[in-house]
Amino acid sequence: MSTDARLDRPGAVQAHPTDPALEVWIPVDDVTDPEVSIVIPALDEAITMEAFVAWCHQGLADAGVRGEILIVDSSTDDTPHIALAGGARVLRTPKRGLGRAYLDAIDV
Repeated sequence: MSTDARLDRPGAVQAHPTDPALEVWIPVDDVTDPEVSIVIPALDEAITMEAFVAWCHQGLADAGVRGEILIVDSSTDDTPHIALAGGARVLRTPKRGLGRAYLDAIDV
């Protein structure tokens, strides 16, 4: 059990291990020991995020693999909250850019 009560609740937010500006949001039904990671950078995708995360979950189920969906997000809209509610992990980063998103995701 964590000594920080904030991290013991579902959807807990934890500091990124190497960059304090990053936050990792973990869904309630998080997958332990995933076989596959789907890593997607996102910027203000609230309109499509719910359907996209559901589509990813369906693809993982159809393939019969245990996988995680990681949304690397710099949005100013509800994108990260929608992704988390759909069961995706969210890496919140203030740094924008496709390359930066993938580099940040590697450390998670």
